[in-house]
Amino acid sequence: MSPITESFVTVSKDSDFPIQNIPFGVFSTSEKPEPRVGTAIGDKVLDLSEISKAGLLDNIEGLNDPFKIFSESSLNTFMSLGRPVWRKTRLAIQDILSKDNAKLRDNADLVQKALVPLTSVKMHLPAKIGDYTDFYCSREHATNVGIMFRGKDNALQPNWLHIPVGYHGRASSVVVSGTDIYRPAGQRLPSKDAKAPVFGASARLDIELEVGWFVGTGNKMGDRIDIKDAQDHIFGLVLVNDWSARDIQAWEYVPLGPFLGKSFGTTISPWIVTLDALEPFLIDGPDQSSPAPLNYLQEKKASAYDINLQVQIKPSGSSKFETVTVSNLKHMYWSITQQLAHHTVNGCNMRSGDMGATGTISGPEKGSYGSLLEITWSGRDKITFENGVERLFLEDGDQVKITGQASGQEYKIGFGECSGIIYRRVKIIMPTTPPPPDPPQRPSSSESDHDRSYGFQLESEIERSEEPCQELPEGVRYIADTRRQSINPEHFPKADVENTSCNVRKRGYLPVENYGIIGNMRTVALVGTDASIDFYCYPKFDSPSVFCRMMDKDKGGHFSISPRTPHTSNKQMYLPNSNILTTRFMSDEGVAEITDYMHIPAQGQRHSTKPLLPWLIRKVRVIRGTVQFKMECYPAFNYALDEHETNIVTESATEDQKTIAGIEAKLYPEQDMHYYAANDRVVFASKDMTMDLRHLVKCGDFECPLIKTHIDKQDSGHKGPGVYAEFDLQETQEVSFVFREVPSSEASRRPSEEDAVDRRLRLAFDPPLTMSLLDALFRQTSTFWLNWVSQSTYKGRWRENVMRSALTLKLLTYEPTGAVIAAPTFGIPEAIGGPRNWDYRYVWVRDSSFTVYAFLRLGFTYEAGRYMKFVEDRCSDLNEDGSLNIMYSIDGAKKLEEYELDHLEGYRSSRPVRVGNGAYDHLQLDIYGELMDGIYLYNKYGSPISYDMWCSVRKLADHVCENWDVPDMSIWEVRGRKQQFTYSLVMCWVALDRALRLAEKRVFPCPNRHKWMTTRDEIYELVQTKCYNKELKMFAQSVESPDALDASTLIMPLVFFSSPTDPRLLNTIERTLLPPEKGGLVANDLVFRYNFLTTDDGVGGLEGAFSMCTFWLVEALTRAGQYDKRLLTRAVVMFEKMLSYGNHLGLFSEEVARSGELLGNFPQAFTHLSFISGNVLLNTERYGAKRRK
Repeated sequence: MSPITESFVTVSKDSDFPIQNIPFGVFSTSEKPEPRVGTAIGDKVLDLSEISKAGLLDNIEGLNDPFKIFSESSLNTFMSLGRPVWRKTRLAIQDILSKDNAKLRDNADLVQKALVPLTSVKMHLPAKIGDYTDFYCSREHATNVGIMFRGKDNALQPNWLHIPVGYHGRASSVVVSGTDIYRPAGQRLPSKDAKAPVFGASARLDIELEVGWFVGTGNKMGDRIDIKDAQDHIFGLVLVNDWSARDIQAWEYVPLGPFLGKSFGTTISPWIVTLDALEPFLIDGPDQSSPAPLNYLQEKKASAYDINLQVQIKPSGSSKFETVTVSNLKHMYWSITQQLAHHTVNGCNMRSGDMGATGTISGPEKGSYGSLLEITWSGRDKITFENGVERLFLEDGDQVKITGQASGQEYKIGFGECSGIIYRRVKIIMPTTPPPPDPPQRPSSSESDHDRSYGFQLESEIERSEEPCQELPEGVRYIADTRRQSINPEHFPKADVENTSCNVRKRGYLPVENYGIIGNMRTVALVGTDASIDFYCYPKFDSPSVFCRMMDKDKGGHFSISPRTPHTSNKQMYLPNSNILTTRFMSDEGVAEITDYMHIPAQGQRHSTKPLLPWLIRKVRVIRGTVQFKMECYPAFNYALDEHETNIVTESATEDQKTIAGIEAKLYPEQDMHYYAANDRVVFASKDMTMDLRHLVKCGDFECPLIKTHIDKQDSGHKGPGVYAEFDLQETQEVSFVFREVPSSEASRRPSEEDAVDRRLRLAFDPPLTMSLLDALFRQTSTFWLNWVSQSTYKGRWRENVMRSALTLKLLTYEPTGAVIAAPTFGIPEAIGGPRNWDYRYVWVRDSSFTVYAFLRLGFTYEAGRYMKFVEDRCSDLNEDGSLNIMYSIDGAKKLEEYELDHLEGYRSSRPVRVGNGAYDHLQLDIYGELMDGIYLYNKYGSPISYDMWCSVRKLADHVCENWDVPDMSIWEVRGRKQQFTYSLVMCWVALDRALRLAEKRVFPCPNRHKWMTTRDEIYELVQTKCYNKELKMFAQSVESPDALDASTLIMPLVFFSSPTDPRLLNTIERTLLPPEKGGLVANDLVFRYNFLTTDDGVGGLEGAFSMCTFWLVEALTRAGQYDKRLLTRAVVMFEKMLSYGNHLGLFSEEVARSGELLGNFPQAFTHLSFISGNVLLNTERYGAKRRK
């Protein structure tokens, strides 16, 4: 049969992926997030699972159940089938893609499903790599390095020409192209003459141009792979960049070879190009006659490949890639077949998915060297780019791209690209300990800016530091080595601990726990401990941001008021029983307070008829001495996308106009105090919104201070100018700033001759700014919160913490609809620098039972009723298939399209920044259990539900009966493959159980009662038989993952699915309490939701311990502790420890990092709800509080 040379898919002449190639890889899409196998053709990906499902790959000998094989998240199963199957499958795919084959070409529906644009897919590692071995097989590279460090006469080691030298690499650090690479830290010598090392970030970070090979079929232990058969065992090749920290490597290399200098990251291209596709490019290898290798290494046929390789670098800040080297795989002295044969000669068994790599590939000329070490000759010769930037080694922000192509007649076989960006993730401070015997020398001007000697400190040492903090380069990411030393560093994503003796704003971002929250039940603002408002969406929770410095330190926007006095310390607290936040600054010269709040009219008093003024109010007051301040207001409208104009507008002069401190203003002698309201106000006008900043000064016992705002005309990176003011206040003096949306002209600028009703309306929504007004707004707001808290019936222990959680939940309530959002923020990462950055400004149905329970148990029946009304409205508007969405907007909208804000840096460079939430249409069957439980609790402890609500309950129960066994994405909203998750099964049981209980208690008509009961029992049996692993003695994550432990199974005793004394549950709790390295989920009494290192959830990256899961474990232990007091004691200890992970205000985020730093969106409702639930139960069982029947 003549070879197929043309596809019906358009393929450009320069494409890496013509029909002659047919590489294999693993990909996913946003529409179908499950990773699966595909091949690249032109600029498309052919989904092999889809064409297998259509039967196009049937009847391939040896390829049994192709749909199952190509639906897997790795190629391991396919690779294990052997070369005859690989070859037949590749030929079959070529035939399907041929321009002459109509099976796929003329099937429009299948083409639409199976052919996906390359630009819209996410690529994954092509295989689950069991072991990784890196060789050292380029004679030119080995010679160059040898000359540098041993001299020309001893360049090659005595054994080099006899064996392919290799070392075992770190398989867990192999990542797919596009994954960020973090600059490693380790021991290194600070200078050539030094004898003692220092610890710090690598200053000589390098690339290594390599080619990798994947084992398809392995060998048994004790057997070896003969060199004549080696090609049949190799599935294919990929491009490799084996990143190397040369300074760390040099210090640790003797006596055992590479370790930390090589184990931090190895990037590979995503497509495996088969040896069959590369067969036309086989050539004879280099001369190996002197000396001749031993027999088992002697080649009898061509074994080298003519593949051109290229390395390009885009330096940080540059707009283009530039080529730094061009080499070729044919320069390798030892072939890949020799590498494999040598690897197994001792009987070492290789397995499908094991990977080897050639080592650095260098040619004979400098332009073909495969590493910066060689190109710069160990840092002697600079690389100069077109824009004048110079490099010796890689710097932060540099991007490296490796490509490779084998050129045939009229086509090329390529690999795609192998790329990565360098980020720094190391906090650097000057050492406090005495210098070593050979102190670090300051680098010469020819050395890299990063080539300095830095040290690490523990948090406890920071306060003793007498050295100034070292500035970090732009874009640096940093971590602390430890904070709570009992935490195993391997179990947590790395996070950072601030040095409080330094100005943390110089580093760009505050830690998440350094924020408080204010709001008006329409929106919120996050206020840092330095009194900077860094997050504020307006006018609603899910509106675009106005201030968003948390997502981009340079252009996100902020509103800060801070002392200019050096050596100032600060404290932050809420006024008692309120959400009015006070930040206090203290120094020898004076003490000042900044009070932040949003107005809420008081309830139950004469003020209740007054409108809510959606203003951001900031009052600055000096308590003692004199304090110098600087105010900055830099809005950035619509997520910092929209431009705006800034103007200082002077209002018309009036008869009582005075000149005060050189400013035209109105003077008000009121309450024995005089104050003035400046006529100048700052107006910020974008295309969709106009806001202004006004201020009012209370003069106190001294001459009125000068407060004049100035427009900052310098290019600050924002889309429009901000303003600033510098002023001094003395004791008794105050200034209040009011930031608001300018009322529309129709509402606030009507002619004076209008009737009295219209005038009153105008004055209500746009009243003159006076001290009396601000005092009234403060009193109303304070009264509202005091009255609200007084409704609580909770009298147990930890009351202050409970009330703070309740006040936080009230802030997260959208008053117009009663909805409670998951968190008020978006984009705060679950691991610094990672991709797990979501938008939580929506309402999850899953939160229903927890929300209703928390409000009811604390006595807040109004809030529980309002939330149930929101839920009832959603239940009356089901989807066409009878289902609910898993989440809704605060107004009840269903569609929450997710998109990325690529222009924002992300919190501490954690990208992407997402708004919207792509999980809104996920299938998550557990939501029906939480919803039904919430309805049941409200009917029991709140108010009886209506008949209309019961009709909705019946529809949902019927829907659960029809769909409970469908694989879903469950509570963790995985973006990998769907499974029958244990949590979803349990919650489907809860849904039917609560529906049956409601029917019984309220004697509601229930035509499908028998079906509900039998389905409930069927679910229970399945969980007990298919989800319990008898060998490991635990409830597993899912039917499909019987070996995976998941903290969500702790919900069982909380929803009465399982007795707290059931041996199976106790076994699961016991296993959960083990540390992760022993198969558990607990480290330092913090609970992970699952082992993210071994569980593929389709997202990637690291994450912290889940705060909610910790409280779930507390509650599970408490329930079991009713019968075993030891477990109850453990629950108390864990609960008390978890309280310490709240911030200084008692606020919790979603996760906790290894340093104790808070991670994830903040503050998170689910965590506070779980805290309240666990607290109420623990208070009842441990301290004898009255149990609610």
